[in-house]
Amino acid sequence: MKLGPQPLRIGRWYLLLAALLALLQAYWLHQVLPTAHTSRDIATAKALNFSADNPAGIPESAPTTQRQAIDLLKPEEYCHRWTSLPTAAIDCRNGLRLDTLTTLPPGPEAQQVDEIARSQIIASISQLQELERTLRNQRAADPLLQQPLMAVQLRRLTLERAVNAQANPTEPRRVLPWFETLLTAQGQRYSAPEGRFRVIGWDVARLLDQTEWFILRGEHTSLLLKHLPEWWLAAVGILLLTATWRAGLVGLFVIGGLTGCLALGTWLTLAASIHFGEGTSSFPLNPLGNQAQRQAIVLAISAVLLLIMMGWTGLGDLIGKRALRHPGGLGIFVAVSVVATYAVSGPAMGSEVLKCGVALLAATMMAGLGRLVHAAHQFVPKALSPRSWLGASDEVGRTVAKYLGLPLATQVGLLTGTLIVVATVFRDLGGVLVASLVGLVAVVLVFGARLGAILITLFGLVGAALLMTDKLKDRLALMHDPWTASVSDFARLEAFSQGAGTSGYGINETPWCSGGGACLPLQILSDYMAVLLRGALGPWPMVMIFLALCLSCVGLAAWAARRYLVDRGETRLLSMTIFYLLIATLAQTIITFFGNWRWIPLTGLGTPLLSIGLSSVLAPVFAAGLIVQVEALRRKND
Repeated sequence: MKLGPQPLRIGRWYLLLAALLALLQAYWLHQVLPTAHTSRDIATAKALNFSADNPAGIPESAPTTQRQAIDLLKPEEYCHRWTSLPTAAIDCRNGLRLDTLTTLPPGPEAQQVDEIARSQIIASISQLQELERTLRNQRAADPLLQQPLMAVQLRRLTLERAVNAQANPTEPRRVLPWFETLLTAQGQRYSAPEGRFRVIGWDVARLLDQTEWFILRGEHTSLLLKHLPEWWLAAVGILLLTATWRAGLVGLFVIGGLTGCLALGTWLTLAASIHFGEGTSSFPLNPLGNQAQRQAIVLAISAVLLLIMMGWTGLGDLIGKRALRHPGGLGIFVAVSVVATYAVSGPAMGSEVLKCGVALLAATMMAGLGRLVHAAHQFVPKALSPRSWLGASDEVGRTVAKYLGLPLATQVGLLTGTLIVVATVFRDLGGVLVASLVGLVAVVLVFGARLGAILITLFGLVGAALLMTDKLKDRLALMHDPWTASVSDFARLEAFSQGAGTSGYGINETPWCSGGGACLPLQILSDYMAVLLRGALGPWPMVMIFLALCLSCVGLAAWAARRYLVDRGETRLLSMTIFYLLIATLAQTIITFFGNWRWIPLTGLGTPLLSIGLSSVLAPVFAAGLIVQVEALRRKND
């Protein structure tokens, strides 16, 4: 009689443990998150008290021609109208034709656009003067305004000197005389070989042309820093309680570990969005200031995906019916989705869709055809030869070719073609590397070690060929000796790591920029997360995090493989999908950490669950949700 209610009491203890874990994560975030009053961007946003009728901050007494000149002319348009030639055919900075390298004569509109440009520069000076007064009036109350104030003063003086130089020339008049000044006034960069103009997001010009957006970003960041621990407690509490209720201790471990990694990455992201660029003239505004809001959106999407995958009881049956009955259609769907994502969203999101698609294809091949391949190996090994599929004369050969050879050839061909397109067209070698490793594991498990050895040999030959290219040779030399380059991310990262010592810089003490003004690379929250962990926490905590990620992936992959072997029905495909998603996550973790340690070349991949962006969490989140789903189905069947 005493044994009856025991499972219920254990379940209650698990739920209590889940609530306690959510509370501990929220409390830790409350202790380590930076505060809003330490952000120069938030301080600047508060100081920008422009009205809706005067968003640019131009004095109402300014001449009407100045107020109208603000949006009349961009550097690209100025270059085109001054020369009457497309900007792709000329060097706007030096006034040269790219095909003949001859100096360009003024076009018919040259004098007119020079006058417009001059009026626009004068209007910009008026804007900067008003902005400078606003910041100076608030500086006594908030010393953090000193850095943006100095940047505004320097910009105003630069533009005034340019106007005076044009009014009192001491040298022959230049071709496109206002081009460089317009670039400076509007905070843009120009690349002559590419003919491309790019807006600098952290330039002080953004305080003038994106004032409302900057103020809104400051308000949202301040609100996020204030309430994130409370939101974290609510969201993670719901996730942990749901996972524990459905999957018991397995769900608690998986979702607890996932949210713990997300909490660590969120702390580092928010610290960078507040403090990056402090004390340097290179970044008057924080170039990573928008990452706080972006990561909050990523976390919200991840939470919704987890809830859907944990609570959708018909998910396994839906995937099983679609994938196993139509493997060719699944391969086409994955190939089209991968190419479309690369074309629309870029390599970061494209590589994540590629990993998830390859994992699903590999799982389908394993769950749908694995036992057939094994049986054929045992009883009709000759029928597995591709040559026998093409010229099968007996009934067994024709049957194997129809039900085994054709689906395998279709999926492998589509997968290979997709990888070739990604590598050659989109040039994402990192994503191709991870996806190829997943495919290699699937081939070895389905067809055996012999074919795997052949593929590994081919990979080795391709790698050896790549090592002979000048680009990779230079990259390897720079990786091993970063101090030889004039501009090297590795050199700055190495100096950052050496300065951290054996105990790291400590909580919220990370020096994002050095005393000399050199800052960490802007990819520090994506490509170089392992180095950031090394600097913020120290070498041993970084190694422990790496080992914890790897061992968790290995342990859960082994769990998924066991579920595939002992379960029946819809959970077999889900278990294999989990297995390959975790293999992809493990491979990406090893590649990114080894690249940060300069053991292998960098691939441009982010660290799963720690780096910014949805591209770093999609595969682990899918794997975690499916683990809860499979464990819940197992408990239901038992």
